[in-house]
Order: sequence, then structure tokens, then C-alpha cells
Amino acid sequence: KVVTFPAAAVFKRTNSGIEKNTKIIGRTCFVTTGQVTDKSGQAEIRLDDAAPITLNVRCRSGQEKPLKKGDEALILELVEDKGTYIVVPFDLEVT
Repeated sequence: KVVTFPAAAVFKRTNSGIEKNTKIIGRTCFVTTGQVTDKSGQAEIRLDDAAPITLNVRCRSGQEKPLKKGDEALILELVEDKGTYIVVPFDLEVT
């Protein structure tokens, strides 16, 4: 502890300003894994002013078909005990 305690102050100052509360629920994301199912998957939120954020995401159970890589999805909710987000397909095409 004697050795690491002085270094803690340096790291605390180095990381200041990095953490930023980013609203995730309601944003769109892009699937980065082969597919997103109700069991596994990852997606990325692309931000204008920062590096992309990678999230563990899942489809709703019972969803007919999984999302594929490159698909856009809407983030609906956080499943806190699992640390994953529930997503649904996002398509604004008007027919």
C-alpha cells in the first residue's frame, strides 16, 4: 500500500474527464458479431465526439429471427443482473 498509494492520485487525475454519463437506452447501435440472439451478441454505439462503445446485447426471447452483423438496432432496456441490453431491429423504411 505504501508503494501504490501515491500512484493512485496520479491515475485519478489522468482519468478525470474520461468518464461521461452517456445515455444508452433509446439509442441505436450496430451489430458487430455474426448475429444477436436471446443468448449472445455484441453491438456498438457510434458517438460523434468519442470512441465507439461496445455493448453485450440480446434480442427479446421469442423474436422470430436474430439480428445479423451490420444490422441497426434500438436499445430498449438494461438487464442489470446480467449486464446486457435488450435490443430490437430498427428500420425506418416506409413502404
